[in-house]
Amino acid sequence: MRLLLVALFAWLCRCAELANLVLELDENQDQRAFVDRYRPLLSESYKCFELGKVKLCHGAFSLNLVKSAYFDKAVKRISLDRNVQISDVEEFAPKHLVRISQLGTVNRRQLMDYTYEPGAGSNVSAYIVDTGIKIDHPDLNARARLGASLVQDNLHGDPNGHGTAVAGAIGSETFGVSKQCALVDYRAFNESGMAPLSTVLEALKLIHDHERPGVVVLAMVTERNEIFHSALSQLVDRGFAVVSAAGNFNSSACLYSPAAFEPGLTVGSIETHGDNLGFFTNWGDCVDVFGDGINVATLSPTAERVTQKSGTSMSAAIAAGLVATYMSMNDTSVEALAKVRNLAESGSIPAHNFLYRPGTPNRILNNYGGKLGQILNS
Repeated sequence: MRLLLVALFAWLCRCAELANLVLELDENQDQRAFVDRYRPLLSESYKCFELGKVKLCHGAFSLNLVKSAYFDKAVKRISLDRNVQISDVEEFAPKHLVRISQLGTVNRRQLMDYTYEPGAGSNVSAYIVDTGIKIDHPDLNARARLGASLVQDNLHGDPNGHGTAVAGAIGSETFGVSKQCALVDYRAFNESGMAPLSTVLEALKLIHDHERPGVVVLAMVTERNEIFHSALSQLVDRGFAVVSAAGNFNSSACLYSPAAFEPGLTVGSIETHGDNLGFFTNWGDCVDVFGDGINVATLSPTAERVTQKSGTSMSAAIAAGLVATYMSMNDTSVEALAKVRNLAESGSIPAHNFLYRPGTPNRILNNYGGKLGQILNS
C-alpha cells in the first residue's frame, strides 16, 4: 500500500485537492466511528456500506484524509475509484451454440445443430452487472427483470446494447445457452460502457443482500484490484458463482480484475472455425477456459434486429449460461464451476497459439451434446 500512497500523493499534488477513492476498512472497525473520526476531512459525497463482512467507504477524499488513513490500522486497503469498462470489441443455430455442444472445431459445411439439456437454467438466475437489458425483448420470454439501476443519467433499458447482447448469449430463446434461466438486470455502466468501481461494488452489495444465489456475470475489466476481489469473495461465500471476462488486451489476465479473482470462472475467446485464440483475448494461468468470442450472434436492444459482437464478454456470457444449466441440475455454485473447468474439451486449440502466452490452458467450453446428465448418471 506504500507505493499506492506515494502515487496518490503525487496525483493529488499535481491534479487536485480531492481524489475519488475506495477504502476497505478492517472487519472490526465500526463504520460510524470511522466516519465520526474523519468527519472534518470528508466531503459531502462520501458513502459507506457493508458487503457481507467487507466494509467499504468511497467518495472524494482530501490529501489530509489519505495521509491519516494510510497510518490508520482501521483502514485495510486504499484504491483509486478506477473506471471499469465493458469487455467489448465490436459490433442458423448460432455457431457459438454449435461449438459447445460438439467435440472439435466447427466446419462451415456441417449441420449447425445445438443439443442441450431440457429445462436448461430453470429455477436459476443470472445477475448481469452491465449497461442494462431490454427487459421486454420478445426473445427473452418475460424471464428478464430489473434488479436495480445505479446510473444517474435518466436513461432506461440498455442505451449501449452490451448488456442486452450478454443477456442474449446467456439465456435468450434463439441465441442463449441456458434457455430457461431468469435474467436480472443490475445497470451499473453508462451509455459509453464505463462505470466507477464504487458503482460496481454497490451493485454487488445489492445482489449479495437481496438476491438468492445464482450466477453473477461480470463482462467487464479494470486494473487488478484487491478491494474488488474482497467484495467478490463475499458473494462466493453466500453461494453465488462468479463468471468474468478475461479482457481484450492480448495480455495476461492476471493483470486485471475481476479476471484475476481465483474462485471465479475467467473466460477467454476463440474463433470456432479452427479454434484459434481471438487476436484480442487475454491469456495466462488466470484464464480457466475459452469459448466463442468472434462475431457471436445475439440480441440487440432493437427487438427487430440481430447483432454480432466480439470480445471476451460474449465468451463469458456463453460460459455463464453453461454454469446456470449445471446449477439447474442441482449443482452448487462451486460444483458447477468445477464441472465447467473439468469437463471442458482439452487439447483442441492449435499449439502455435501458446507461443509467448505462458500458462494458458488448452480448454474449450463444452456441454457434451446436451447429454451431460446421462453421462454423469451412467
